[in-house]
Amino acid sequence: MTVEEALVSALDFEHRVRDHYARAAERTTDKNANRIFVSLAIEEQIHVDYLKTALTNWKNNNILDIKALKTSLPDKEWINLGWEKLSKVDLKTDFKNELEMLRGALSLESAVSDHYAKLVENLDGDIQKMFYKFLEMEEYHLAIIGMVVDSIERDNTLLEIPSKKSD
Repeated sequence: MTVEEALVSALDFEHRVRDHYARAAERTTDKNANRIFVSLAIEEQIHVDYLKTALTNWKNNNILDIKALKTSLPDKEWINLGWEKLSKVDLKTDFKNELEMLRGALSLESAVSDHYAKLVENLDGDIQKMFYKFLEMEEYHLAIIGMVVDSIERDNTLLEIPSKKSD
């Protein structure tokens, strides 16, 4: 696979995941679920923007700038504290719709992670380093979504993603 093909394939995956989160944000009636889906849609849009720039730079200059990816999500230590940040929900609230969308997100994120793992395995140099960073971020997304699903299924609570602290 060429660098250009790898970037185009990654963009395709990122568009699909971003669009899933955007649709989920529109479909949910729960404000905490909406914030989760919006936060993840923003995160995926950051990936789309990064990859579009990388693709343009590669096509025009055969240069890859593997600057650090930016994230809109809280840092990884948040996962360790996540269960302390649960927002109690009305026991009568039906989260069937949200669970379906979250499970769909898990499936998409898993497919994206698998794709990035294959790219890392089969590419060399800067493009491999770039996709390794994407792989780490997608695995973090899987962990966050898994925690949200667990919070609903196990405790009928909804894990809330806090705003990222300013640097």
